[in-house]
Amino acid sequence: MLEEIGVPFDNIQLSLDDQEHKTPEYLAINPMGRMPALVHHGTVVTETAAIVTYLAETFPDSHLSVPPGTPERGEFLRWLFFAPVTAEPSVMWVALGKVETETDYLPFANINDVADKIEPAITGKAYLVDERFTAADLMLGATYSGGRNCCQFCLSDLKSNAIGVLCLQGQPGKPINLL
Repeated sequence: MLEEIGVPFDNIQLSLDDQEHKTPEYLAINPMGRMPALVHHGTVVTETAAIVTYLAETFPDSHLSVPPGTPERGEFLRWLFFAPVTAEPSVMWVALGKVETETDYLPFANINDVADKIEPAITGKAYLVDERFTAADLMLGATYSGGRNCCQFCLSDLKSNAIGVLCLQGQPGKPINLL
């Protein structure tokens, strides 16, 4: 996201193996010890969707947000948060090999149901919202890419490859870098 908005930033990598995310210094930034976290001019933002929303709105020249009060705003927010709240848990469930559970209830949607909702949203369109690349496209593409790249998630696991199509298209003339 920071590359997309084109601002300089320091990318500080923490070692999970060395438990650097559990140090007092990092816990002062994010008491949950989770990543990512953003510190911008003294403002701390955690949770991926919150960070993406904050950046898209703080840097309006990036055109990655849809302004409040516009008809497309609701659809933008829907897809922006659909990625981490609905799609990501489903993608990770499949990516991790559909770990068995003792309950019939899962706190997230079936991956094929997720794909079935995404497919009509992008069929015949280049982007999810407002006929342009937004943070919602970035979030959904990153969700798919994270599952595919980190956990050997495969397109053949889906009835639809809608998530993969979205992930691979990026902006015209500017390939998306999701790694």
